[in-house]
Amino acid sequence: MALHLILRNAKASVADGWAGVTETTEFASLPEHAEDFDWDTLLDILFQDLDILGLFNAELDGIEDPDAEQNQWIGMGDYRPSAWFELFSDLQPRDGRRPFRR
Repeated sequence: MALHLILRNAKASVADGWAGVTETTEFASLPEHAEDFDWDTLLDILFQDLDILGLFNAELDGIEDPDAEQNQWIGMGDYRPSAWFELFSDLQPRDGRRPFRR
């Protein structure tokens, strides 16, 4: 959710000039690309889906419950707190014996 909030404000931050992306920063030395600052593509790349945003819509109160009609209609799944740390069904868990890179 934190990444959603950051990206929601990033576009305005860059447009207003207070995001730190100016000619005087280290970004100025990087090559430009046609998709720089393409916020919609960034959302598509970073998120599997945007279902979690439904939790913040007052009209969808209760959508976190997998038995809720709206939840079943979009195939959202279980977003109740008790399920927050379960793996997505299409991902394999990380081997806990594998060390972290430092």
